[in-house]
Amino acid sequence: MTNVKIQTSKSYQEFLIEQLKDPEHAALYIEACLEEQHPEPELLRNVLRNVIEAQEQNNTLSESSKLSHQKLDQILTESGCAEIYAFVEVLNTLGFQISISLKETE
Repeated sequence: MTNVKIQTSKSYQEFLIEQLKDPEHAALYIEACLEEQHPEPELLRNVLRNVIEAQEQNNTLSESSKLSHQKLDQILTESGCAEIYAFVEVLNTLGFQISISLKETE
């Protein structure tokens, strides 16, 4: 029997990071995370890590963004993202929702 190499598909993580290189897709991804009814504590941290990784691969991540992410990641680790999800829940009960959009360039 001969050795047959079967081409493997990209992993989901590779596919996701490739998709998140598009800023509009990344914004929708973050927004969807914040709309979760019963979010897992690690969900927001993972979403932000994925967006950061995509931006790094795209060479569009500044040093200040990296530092800001490290600070936020530490805060989210300590709190389990409770404050952010509580804020989103309060807005929801008031009839508002979070919307993530691209920043206008000057």
